[in-house]
Amino acid sequence: MSSTNRDNTPSKDTVRLRQRREDETRNQKKERQRNVALRTTAKRKEETPEQTKERQQKNALRMAAKRKEETPDQKKERQRMDALHTAAKREEEALNGKSTRHKRRKIVKQEISVDNNEIIEEVPNKAQFVETSGSLKSAYQYLHNTRIGDDENIHDYIHL
Repeated sequence: MSSTNRDNTPSKDTVRLRQRREDETRNQKKERQRNVALRTTAKRKEETPEQTKERQQKNALRMAAKRKEETPDQKKERQRMDALHTAAKREEEALNGKSTRHKRRKIVKQEISVDNNEIIEEVPNKAQFVETSGSLKSAYQYLHNTRIGDDENIHDYIHL
C-alpha cells in the first residue's frame, strides 16, 4: 500500500520504503516476508467472523478491479503462474499425504460384498442409489421392438 501526495507523486516514506526493499538481500527479504506472515496470521486469529467476511469482500473487490485493468498478456501470465503454483501445491500435498482430492475419494469409497463373497472396493456410495432397471428396460424394448410389462422382470430377459 503506497501513499501519495496531493499531486499523485509518491510520498517520501513510500520512496524510502521502495529503496530499502530494492537494497535488501534475499535472506532479509525472506525474513521480512516471514515476519509479515506471522503478524498476519496472529491478526487473523483475533478477528471476528464479521471482520473476516469484510476483509474477504474488500480483497475480492480489490482483485476484481486489478484484474479488470490487466492486459491479455498479463492475464495469461497470471493464469500460467497460478497453474504452476497449483501444480506445485498438489505435488507437495501428495508427498505429504495431505491431498484433499484423495481424502475426498477415501470418504466416498466403500466396500461392497458381491454374491460370491468378493469384496469390491472403489465403488462410490452414490452408486447404490442409481436405478438401472428403467434404462435397461428401455434399451431392451428399443433394440428388440417388444414391450415389457410392469410385472415382468427385465433381468429374466438379459443374459450377459
